[in-house]
Amino acid sequence: MGFNSGKSSFDDSELDAKRKSIDNMREAADKFALGIPEDNFSMAELQSYLLQWKGDPTGAVCGISAWVETEREEKPKKGL
Repeated sequence: MGFNSGKSSFDDSELDAKRKSIDNMREAADKFALGIPEDNFSMAELQSYLLQWKGDPTGAVCGISAWVETEREEKPKKGL
């Protein structure tokens, strides 16, 4: 096993791109979390929603508010 001097094998532009990608993921996660009212949905309900967007995380983030609104309207109809 070789010694890692702490230097990355990425150049500065690659590191900047990775940092930007991570920042974008954090922003998306925050936006998604803010779209879900606390204590209104079970983990199973959220998982079901997310599975619909399995290949499109951006779609999941963009669609969360509409899903929350629809679910709030439908729950009383379902007797929940």
